[in-house]
Amino acid sequence: MLAAELQGALGEGWRWLDPQLIAHGQAFIESLYHDGEPLDVFFARAVAPLQPPRLTAR
Repeated sequence: MLAAELQGALGEGWRWLDPQLIAHGQAFIESLYHDGEPLDVFFARAVAPLQPPRLTAR
């Protein structure tokens, strides 16, 4: 693992040049965006009802 990756930075990437593949990926990401729920609605439903975390000694 690269030092940059240990700090949370991207170590490398791939460059895709096939327009059909790129369009498919863009359509997939757009579908995720449209299918998602607003953050405030998710938070109220799934996070707000939770008890606060407890600190424990190690």
